[in-house]
Amino acid sequence: MLVPAAKEANFDGLECNPYRSKKQRQEWEVKALLEKLQPELISLEPDRLGKVDPISMAQRHPDRVDRLDGVRRSVEQKVKMQKQQKMAAPTPSLPPSALTRFNK
Repeated sequence: MLVPAAKEANFDGLECNPYRSKKQRQEWEVKALLEKLQPELISLEPDRLGKVDPISMAQRHPDRVDRLDGVRRSVEQKVKMQKQQKMAAPTPSLPPSALTRFNK
């Protein structure tokens, strides 16, 4: 009986290697992380990454505050509307129990 693809697995060299060692997996993870970085962030000065540009932060801060205030206001309005709807809605009467329906 011949069964197609029943022989030993032949993995693609560009895909994930099922037989890789721990060291190969670690190297692959480092390579994948380095590919995600922007080239201008890669430098030989490790202190450069920790610095924050104060001018751009000062420009972005008011925008963030405005955005958060808008979100806060919309949430407060939703809560207020829900409370009003809850107060205006009549209390639902309880449906007849199964026992009363059975006795009829």
